[in-house]
Formats: sequence, C-alpha cells, structure tokens
Amino acid sequence: MNMNVSSKTIKNNVSIERKYTCKNQGGDEISPDISWNKVPGAKSYAILVFDPDAPSGTWIHWLISYIPPKITKIPSMPVTNNNILEVYGEKLRQGMNSWERYGYGGPCPPPGKQHRYFFAVYALDITLDGDSNAEKFVKLIKGHVIGTGHIIGLYKHT
Repeated sequence: MNMNVSSKTIKNNVSIERKYTCKNQGGDEISPDISWNKVPGAKSYAILVFDPDAPSGTWIHWLISYIPPKITKIPSMPVTNNNILEVYGEKLRQGMNSWERYGYGGPCPPPGKQHRYFFAVYALDITLDGDSNAEKFVKLIKGHVIGTGHIIGLYKHT
C-alpha cells in the first residue's frame, strides 16, 4: 500500500532549511516533523532517513525502528542521542545512524553536488523489539512491510 508521507518542514524535492542540517554546516540539527496516513493492520511504523548520494555509499541519518500504530506523526524536535524517543507519551525506539549514535543526524554532505535525503515511512505487520541499525532493520522488516511512502528533501553544502 502506498502511504501519503508529508511534512511542514521538508517539502518534496525542495531544499532543506539549514536549521535541520548538521551543526558542522551551521545547522541546529533539529529533526523535522513527519506525518503519514494510518494503514489498516499495521502493528507498528518505522522511519528511515537516508542519503543515497553519500560518497561512501548510503548514509543513514535516522532510524526509528518502533512507532506504535496509534502514532501517525512525529513532531520537529531537538536531537536526543539515546535509543528511546518519547513522543506523545509513547516510547519510540531509535536505531543507530551511520555516525554510530542514536537519534537524528542532519544532512551534512561534503562540498559539491546536491544530495537527496529520503524520509521513508514503513507500515509493518510486526512489532520490532530491541536495538537495531539499518542493516539489521532491513533484514528484520523483509516480508513484513504492508505500506510505504517517502518524501525527498534536497541539500547542498556550499
């Protein structure tokens, strides 16, 4: 099932505002808001934010591997560097990003070409329990995705 993913702060195929980027490039490293439609039968949702244009291969900026089915939006908020993210009184589970830390890491490309940042949401027919990284996450969700959608933000370091 295709999911409608949206954000007030990330517009599809439009440049990401600097405040949502890494501190090394003058940003505030605030995670953007993300919303999606409810998927019937979903036991959980997950979010994976990645840059497929990174020089070293796909770079993971954020992984939330467990979002309860009653939650269909994540607000914009300052970064939390632990595996639990409290949202609307619920404890969401964050996985490791490519910097080997928990939480959101804003776009931080090297100077040069523009990069694409995929904000992908997955509806799952299972509940993932425990810590994860992107590689493990992709293996765990195989055969359990019942809906997916994304928006793409753009950013170029100047």
